[in-house]
Amino acid sequence: MLYYLLYERLQPYISPLRVFRYTTFRTAFASLTALFLCIALGPWLINKLRQFQIGQYIREEGPKSHQKKAGTPTMGGVLIIISIVIPTLLWADLRYPYVWIAIAALVGYGWDRVSGRLRQSDPPSKPGADGAAQAGVPVHAGFAFAAESAGDAQLRRLFPPP
Repeated sequence: MLYYLLYERLQPYISPLRVFRYTTFRTAFASLTALFLCIALGPWLINKLRQFQIGQYIREEGPKSHQKKAGTPTMGGVLIIISIVIPTLLWADLRYPYVWIAIAALVGYGWDRVSGRLRQSDPPSKPGADGAAQAGVPVHAGFAFAAESAGDAQLRRLFPPP
């Protein structure tokens, strides 16, 4: 979004904005945005997870040093996914389908993990059900990458068909 606004739209009028054309510049700012999001959203998200009582269960027979971890939220991956998706949407050139495929795969894995974590309190499902769901995300992403790159001449030069 910011790439489109700052480079595509405003750069003809404000020439120093040409710097947004460079992937390395946008990558650095996306990294800083992710760091800021982790620092700003981390405490709030941890408190929300505690309110929803999504915490670590520690067995009684476990080491005494682990008992203090009881109730610690275990879904920190949600914060990481948020801190990857938002800067990517802000700083990437969203005209490239590969960006959307990568975001969809990341969110798909995240959704699989969150739904699995929320189902932990339910009785166990039939064996292999989680493995099938986890295999579906990379298979779909692989097919999407292959379908998108089928017409890409540069990719055909790197990986010629047999």
